Amino acid sequence: MGQYNDDYLRCLETLDVAGVRALWARTGASQPKTDREALASLHYARTCSTRVHTNKRAYSHSWLRGEGLPTGLPDNLKAKAERLYPVVKGVAGISVISKHPQIVTEVRGAMEDVVENAYADGNEDPAYIRPRMMEARKKAIKRLF
Repeated sequence: MGQYNDDYLRCLETLDVAGVRALWARTGASQPKTDREALASLHYARTCSTRVHTNKRAYSHSWLRGEGLPTGLPDNLKAKAERLYPVVKGVAGISVISKHPQIVTEVRGAMEDVVENAYADGNEDPAYIRPRMMEARKKAIKRLF
């Protein structure tokens, strides 16, 4: 059993999804359905493990928070982890320039609706939001003219 522990610790430290899947298969452990779920499982296990270096545990804490997943990092390490690896959020900037207030209001409103709907659906990725904002902008301008 000691060899499995060493192999598992190596997989935790390196976030080796293929390696941990092979280990789980050898030991008969149940496995997540996707590699993404396996990666999330490794990150969670890293936050819980006292055998993994604190910086790696902090990184996994940040990764899990960024994905909206629970973390097993103890409370006494969370402040340090959040200083080391702050969660970065994308933003959507809206700029509408016109001498006519009605145009600004209409176009900005259409773009804001896209952003608010995307955020409400849990999609905060600027690469997803920006093209939809630009399309809403085009449609609003077309409606006005």
